[in-house]
Amino acid sequence: MNISGTQSDAYDFKKARLGIIGGSGLYRIENLKNIVELSLDTPYGKPSNKLLIGNLFGIEIVFLARHGEKHTLNPSEIPYKANI
Repeated sequence: MNISGTQSDAYDFKKARLGIIGGSGLYRIENLKNIVELSLDTPYGKPSNKLLIGNLFGIEIVFLARHGEKHTLNPSEIPYKANI
């Protein structure tokens, strides 16, 4: 898996504690702090959007907007396998 983001080092996914896939109307999580955005290429293509990794009240969160940022993907266009 190729990983690129806003940091020069690859993110250590072993640290992730909770993954959330947002739906219609949920494109960001309020109060998510220290956000790192990562773009991925998976064996199934690119996910719907960049992963947002941050801290929410002491819990590390990985968030993905299922329909893309600003709901740019219709349900039939969502790359489900890449998202998972």
